[in-house]
Amino acid sequence: MLGAAPSGQPNGRPGARPAEGVAVSATDKAKDKAEAAKGRVKKESGKALDDPVLEGKGKTGQMKGDLKQAAEKAKDAGRK
Repeated sequence: MLGAAPSGQPNGRPGARPAEGVAVSATDKAKDKAEAAKGRVKKESGKALDDPVLEGKGKTGQMKGDLKQAAEKAKDAGRK
């Protein structure tokens, strides 16, 4: 295996990979929740203002955030 460290980890530090993945995952989850919440706000604003374009953009943003959250949950389930 070219470029692999003796421990099997790319950087040679046995504990570095999982800790890095956990931090990235937590950050991703927070971003995904924020995206879904932002979409909900846009959707409700569109309804209140009777603006179908804003409402549609909000629905899209909300769905993107929700789908990303579902993907993170699936990744977490696969790690267990």
